[in-house]
Amino acid sequence: MAIRFGNTLTAAVLGTILAGPAHADTGCRLCVLGFDMAEIEGSSLSLEYDLADQNRNWSGTSSAPASGNTDKAIRDDYFIATAQFSFAKNWRLQIEIPFDSRSFTTDENGPIETFRHSAFGDVQLAALYSGLLKDASLELAFGIKLPTGDTGYAGFPGDMQIGTGSTDFVFGLSTEDELFENWTWSGEIAWIEPFAGSSRFKPGSEIDAAFTLSYGGFAIDAVRVTPLLQAVVSHTAKDAGADADVVNSGGSRIALSPGIEVAFKGWSISGAVEFPVYQYMRGNQLVARQQFKLVLSYALDGGAP
Repeated sequence: MAIRFGNTLTAAVLGTILAGPAHADTGCRLCVLGFDMAEIEGSSLSLEYDLADQNRNWSGTSSAPASGNTDKAIRDDYFIATAQFSFAKNWRLQIEIPFDSRSFTTDENGPIETFRHSAFGDVQLAALYSGLLKDASLELAFGIKLPTGDTGYAGFPGDMQIGTGSTDFVFGLSTEDELFENWTWSGEIAWIEPFAGSSRFKPGSEIDAAFTLSYGGFAIDAVRVTPLLQAVVSHTAKDAGADADVVNSGGSRIALSPGIEVAFKGWSISGAVEFPVYQYMRGNQLVARQQFKLVLSYALDGGAP
């Protein structure tokens, strides 16, 4: 098995908990770098690229011999197109369409074989509401992940398909505040609960959180440069169903992700690298030594990202 990716709460939260590579053995569907770093208020479009190369067997809290896992490597090149629109005071609607190019190397049937497949993943819809507090510093997000992704590729086992085949409910909260001049902190938490789908495979429920510290004191004319440091915490329950690898699924992890955002006249580009600092995996699962993320965003209403 390997860490499941895919499913990230606000523009930030429901952008990457609900979206990373669809799945790979277990772990978290948010695992690709926590949440979107460049949160844009109002209406916006964005395109995200995530890279995860899982080639290290892990059991419990430490690395394990490769011989203990018939899965040898899983690589995801994952793209997410996101549109976000303001439709009423304090309300936004968000839609995400993911596309995953996945390769899977295994020796389960004897000789080592590599299977490759590319397909659209599970579409996600969310509503974001920021009217809970007068200063709009607390945002509520609730959404649904639809079973639109591909689940029929013969080269992938049932628990490693690009789509999970499940309909998931997602609920989250996000907040942001200024620490002192030019320094800002933000926090997001999300709960993901599959509630409908195939009886043969049901991904485990998941809780994810991210905490971000950013410094906004760098600017060159109209160009704003913002370094960020993010901590990501996640826990995923074991999968269920006849196609699930129940013994080798589920786990917890903590990761740190340094990144940078550059913004100019409504445009924003941000990138980050995520490094795990703690991992607990049930059974044997593949993990990545690091993961990469790049996001290009544009504010349709002219607002600054």
